[in-house]
Amino acid sequence: MSRFLPVLLFFGLSAPLVFAQQTAIPNKPTLTVSLEPRHVKDGGGYVQGQIVLRVQLVSPHPFDRLQLNLPAIANVRTLTLSPPQTREIHNYGLEGYLYETRLALFPEQSGMLTIPSVSVAGAVAVGSGRKEPFAEVNPEMLVTIKPIDPAYDAPWWLVADAVTMTEVWTPPPEELRVGDTVRRDLTVTVYGVTAQHLPVIEQPLNGGYAVVGSETTMKTDLTPDGVIATLRQFWALRVESEDIISISPIQLAFWDPAAGSMASASLPAKRIEPLPRDPAARRAQLMSDAITAHRNRRISLFAALSIPVLGLLALIGALFYKALPTRADRRLSQACIANATPAACFRAVTQWSHDSFGTGDRNLIKYLQQTFGGEAAERLNTLQLALFSASDVSAEPKRLARSLVAAARRQRLHGFIRDCFTSLAKIVYPAQEIVEIRTIH
Repeated sequence: MSRFLPVLLFFGLSAPLVFAQQTAIPNKPTLTVSLEPRHVKDGGGYVQGQIVLRVQLVSPHPFDRLQLNLPAIANVRTLTLSPPQTREIHNYGLEGYLYETRLALFPEQSGMLTIPSVSVAGAVAVGSGRKEPFAEVNPEMLVTIKPIDPAYDAPWWLVADAVTMTEVWTPPPEELRVGDTVRRDLTVTVYGVTAQHLPVIEQPLNGGYAVVGSETTMKTDLTPDGVIATLRQFWALRVESEDIISISPIQLAFWDPAAGSMASASLPAKRIEPLPRDPAARRAQLMSDAITAHRNRRISLFAALSIPVLGLLALIGALFYKALPTRADRRLSQACIANATPAACFRAVTQWSHDSFGTGDRNLIKYLQQTFGGEAAERLNTLQLALFSASDVSAEPKRLARSLVAAARRQRLHGFIRDCFTSLAKIVYPAQEIVEIRTIH
């Protein structure tokens, strides 16, 4: 039977398409509200069982405007399978227009389910610019919702139109030895059910193996003909005995609403005959695992040591970059040649100071002397004497440029180191918000 299930499902899911293609085209807009599957109309539905509500409006003329009134249905969880849309249809050479939407209804309690009347109003374009209004109403519908059937003896109530199961074993069971782990991948497809309605599927335990890992994923697909839930689960099973092992079967019970009886989908038990132990292969595997673990530890140690080393190299590189002469430094050295006049040296120093520190011309020499001090201050004082003294005092341009460039380099390096320590202190000792507590007497 399971071999023909995909074929039956194909023809079952293809039926609505054929129905749409063969929909009769009336002489005026006609509203049709129907319930699927067939057993819902014949004998009613079940709690948590899917009911597909199809709303169709067929017209021989294109719609100019359209307003569908689809009231909410009480005590029902509703999903939209296909949103409202209009398409052209053809039937025996006639052309028409179909406006359709489909909903999946899941009753949450037994009893009489009332589906309110559905109404639609609008206008169709009948040609020559004329618009013809219309209004259609579908009467209220009553559906009997049955409770959990007493004949259902499974712990989890599940109403499904069909269930399929497939599995994959990795590696093949015939290659297993004692201590090996085999992965059992299970795929369950349930038609007419959302993922939240699926139960947890467990791998029953027999002697000779243990479940050492598992994982479950679920999803729900919405199709025009109903919802489809897919469950994917794997178990990692470790062989622990040299005797013949029987891996327990997997079974999922459900209620077949069309047949009005309990059904189940299952996968058979798997017989495993573990191969004899292979001490040499076992020793080789253990040695390989030990070498891999040792290699991983070395890689981890190398990674842990490389972080501070890379940080130190980056710091050294940054210091070296900060120590390089700037463009302003190079221009100052090029301007302060041996035969440069004191006035030319002063102009070069003024431009260098402006490019490096953004300073102005006022009290420049005094500002630089206070900033740098040491030899740079002495060279600036010599430049000042050369500019304003009556005696013939040399400004010593090259020495002046070297002193200023060296002083600026030291200042940049000190500032960079200070900023590094400040950033490190913020990381090690993050600032804490000070909370003021006041006591009112």
